[in-house]
Amino acid sequence: MAARSFREHGGDSSGIGTVMKKVGLTKGGFYRHFKSKDDLFVEALARAFDEMGSGMLEIAKSAPEGQALRAIIEYYLSARHANSLGTGCVLSALGPELARKTVGVRRRIEASLEAYRERLLPLIPGQTSYANGLRTLHLALLPDCP
Repeated sequence: MAARSFREHGGDSSGIGTVMKKVGLTKGGFYRHFKSKDDLFVEALARAFDEMGSGMLEIAKSAPEGQALRAIIEYYLSARHANSLGTGCVLSALGPELARKTVGVRRRIEASLEAYRERLLPLIPGQTSYANGLRTLHLALLPDCP
């Protein structure tokens, strides 16, 4: 629920009270589970990347043999996906906001992004690991991180 709210309204626009109300908790309940709004943001994005990865892998599994990557790309570029802000691409929805987060928050989010990439890289011909793979996203999102 928080991941959807952040993607639909942004992390800074989604107040803790609003998010907690959507999940049926109080603001006080929030602080029993999270130290800060950034902690919730990081956890919500981790869940969103995991859900996106699972969805993409399901699309790949249901594609005809040899067409997994094409099926993922077609889905990603589809109007259905583009118009589903709350369940769509985390980076499209929150990319500029991620770039403005502190280095510590960005590093924590990077771990989830890396796990997402690792799940999908085997579907890209010639790419079997993050070390061999695409670092463009990393550099664009986290320029201050080593």
